[in-house]
Amino acid sequence: MKKIRKTRQVTQGGVRRPEKKEGTMDIGTATHSFFNDPHCGDQYRWWENKDSVTLCMVDGLGHGIEAEKAAKAAICCVSRNLCEPLPRIFEKYDREISHTRGVAMSIVIVDKRNSVLTHAGIGNVSVAIRGRKKINLSSDWGIVGGGYRKLNTNTADLDAGDLVLMWTDGISERLDVSGYDNFPYIGTQELADLILRDHAKETDDATILIYKG
Repeated sequence: MKKIRKTRQVTQGGVRRPEKKEGTMDIGTATHSFFNDPHCGDQYRWWENKDSVTLCMVDGLGHGIEAEKAAKAAICCVSRNLCEPLPRIFEKYDREISHTRGVAMSIVIVDKRNSVLTHAGIGNVSVAIRGRKKINLSSDWGIVGGGYRKLNTNTADLDAGDLVLMWTDGISERLDVSGYDNFPYIGTQELADLILRDHAKETDDATILIYKG
């Protein structure tokens, strides 16, 4: 039986993140580690200001403490460079953690004023938009910390109520949330818990983050 770690608390996996407050962002998250290891290679964080929301999901290669160290280092690097363009953030981190096993990483920036999403990713962290539209945002091949050839950025318009989903490869990249009745109207935390329960693999760390615009 999977041990589902609900992440409504201020800390998760040792990474401090903002406490969710009423009137701010609507985000749900759920995660479990490989064989309930106390160390998890999946890490995430988000940041908000008056103009934008930045979401980051990281999957350290492999499992256990070394994967967790690499993933936490990625979160710290993003946190220090939020004002940088996405390609610059990836370039900096690729150099900074070349001594680690590396990570897969996706970053999403939501422009709240213009309802536009920008995404960049390296490796197998999946990102999708679900609601009035169905969009899968592609990542490029490579390992952050191990080198990659190119980094493309994707943009998409967001409608009110759209869901932005980010998940690691402990959940199938073919995840289909349309199987949940009225999924756009389910609370983000409830939906995250359901997805983890129904789709997480026993043989890997698994994490999902859902943001509602």
